[in-house]
Amino acid sequence: MKEWIKSNRGALFFLFCVVLAIAAFAHWGSNHADSMNADQAKGTVAAGTLTYILYAIGVLYLFMYVTWLHFLAVMNLDRKKDELTTPAKVFAWPMLIVGYALDVSFNLTVGTVSFLELPHELTFSERCSRHINEGGWRGDVARWWCDNYLNPFDKSGKHC
Repeated sequence: MKEWIKSNRGALFFLFCVVLAIAAFAHWGSNHADSMNADQAKGTVAAGTLTYILYAIGVLYLFMYVTWLHFLAVMNLDRKKDELTTPAKVFAWPMLIVGYALDVSFNLTVGTVSFLELPHELTFSERCSRHINEGGWRGDVARWWCDNYLNPFDKSGKHC
């Protein structure tokens, strides 16, 4: 168990940060109960909090999923860039532009929560590359992201 925790502490830290962010979001959203009586507010806050938590988890998952799918598509396009036909390039360029915008957004949101710092670089991959050789918890988080989501799908095997 100790080895599992050590090898996954980057993921566990990220999960902890997400739970804290969701709890803060849920608390922020429950302020509408101030104008109700105590009995009404108790049930409304509990139901409202659960709704906000489920909504935040769903939006976060969807955002991460769509961003990762774009990453996979861009990595595949990079592998075949010399073989792309003109009609394929017509679809590839918007995919690259949207993927880049998602990467920057991911870095500003999930990256900021993951590393508990404002970004010094534009993309999430660049941020992971900066932290990956560090020995502390940020290095663990960067290695977790790179080992699980980025490096296996880059044609060089070393995205960050």
